[in-house]
Amino acid sequence: FGRRTRMAIAAARPVGIALITGVLFALHGMNQARVAQALAEQRRNDAEALIQYMLGDFADKLRPLGRLDLLDSVGAKALDYLAAQDTSGDAGSLLSRARALRTLGEVRTTRQQYAEAESALKAADDLLAGALAAAKPDPELVFEAAQIAFFRGTNAYRQDDIPGTAPYWRRYLELAERLSELEADSVRGRTEIAYALTNLGVLAERQDDFSEAISRLEAALTIRRSLIQGPDDPLNEDLARALSWLARVRAVTGDVAGSWEAAVEAVAVIETHRRAGGDSASAQSTEANHRLILAGYEQQLARPERAIAELIRARALAEALVANDPTQPRPQLQLARISYSLALIPELSRAETERTYRIADTARRLLEGKNITNVERLELDVLDAANVLRLNSPTPATLDRAEEVLQRLLDTPLESAGSLVNLLRAAASICESLDATRAERSAEWRARLRKVLEQMPVSRHRSLAHLTLLRRLSPPERQVELDARIAELRATVPVIDRP
Repeated sequence: FGRRTRMAIAAARPVGIALITGVLFALHGMNQARVAQALAEQRRNDAEALIQYMLGDFADKLRPLGRLDLLDSVGAKALDYLAAQDTSGDAGSLLSRARALRTLGEVRTTRQQYAEAESALKAADDLLAGALAAAKPDPELVFEAAQIAFFRGTNAYRQDDIPGTAPYWRRYLELAERLSELEADSVRGRTEIAYALTNLGVLAERQDDFSEAISRLEAALTIRRSLIQGPDDPLNEDLARALSWLARVRAVTGDVAGSWEAAVEAVAVIETHRRAGGDSASAQSTEANHRLILAGYEQQLARPERAIAELIRARALAEALVANDPTQPRPQLQLARISYSLALIPELSRAETERTYRIADTARRLLEGKNITNVERLELDVLDAANVLRLNSPTPATLDRAEEVLQRLLDTPLESAGSLVNLLRAAASICESLDATRAERSAEWRARLRKVLEQMPVSRHRSLAHLTLLRRLSPPERQVELDARIAELRATVPVIDRP
């Protein structure tokens, strides 16, 4: 028995050793698999963190630089990565995917690729719809949904689709208020509310609801002033924009002094911000635009020297923006508008007029084939025709071309009152050049253009811009009465020296 037992034990030893060895190898393999899985998870987490950074902080750094090419690349690469991952049920990946789509939509909106923008933004909206239905959703998802609503509204607004804009911008305010509630009245939530109120103020102005517009804009200004920490705070750009919109609405209501004061403050705010270290592409563009607007007010007030000074500063800023990225149409369009407007001021020297016109003409030619709206292209053509007639002795060809663009103006439906006034102002310059050689035709064009101006809503007839333009398009017998009304409005604005 003992021998058989020893033999059995001896026989069992190899089997036991084999079993133990197998278990050890299995345990080692399992451990290696766990290590590999943990490593893969870590790599995925690191990649997700990088995606979040690229779509968040890094994208925020690119926006002020105006580098749409890089921003577009960030969104596209992030979306490619996320599409290759299994992200079902993952809230973080859902946010990243929506943010990547929104970034692509933002870039396409800025580039005026509106159909592509709407496609990307709608896809982002659809992704977040289920998560937002929760009683207490993740604030980051609410914030992202608010940005999507803003850009969908902006996409419609830039196409003059006001009915299409309204629901998205109202939703933007609703989501901003919800964000503020979820984050206990945070700075971010209040900032978003201010943005949304400004947008709704702009929308109300387009709908001729001026009391609503002023109420919304003043509420936004109150929030913005309470949030700004100093001159280098990026929120100063938004404050300047809101002030400029308030100036515009006050101007329409006939509050010339209040309009001019808000416009002056807008320029002062953005210039101080830029000089304090916020010299980004966004700040430069904002300042150039506000100086262009202020120059328009100064011209209405019969102060051409001030208008020239503002436009020369605006032109320098616009030239710097174009030099930063010559491929983008918006900076080129801004440079062309500013330069054409400056060259049309009679008090500008001949040499400076010629130089400024060349800058405008170059920018206009570089925009050929670019994606700008038909109204924007018409605006450039009207401005160019007006400048050509002023600079050179009119020829039959240049006169015929000028009359052709006037006809195009009359044939083009315009939704924006602001665009119409700008076009009519340039058209008035053409008529003034036609006086010397085609007086009868000039009188006919003035009558037709005046009819268009007078067909604007009566609520807009009180502005100084409307009255000064009406005077330029009216026969001499009516100008006397208009002169008295214009002088009365101009007298309300203080004469203050500006640096």
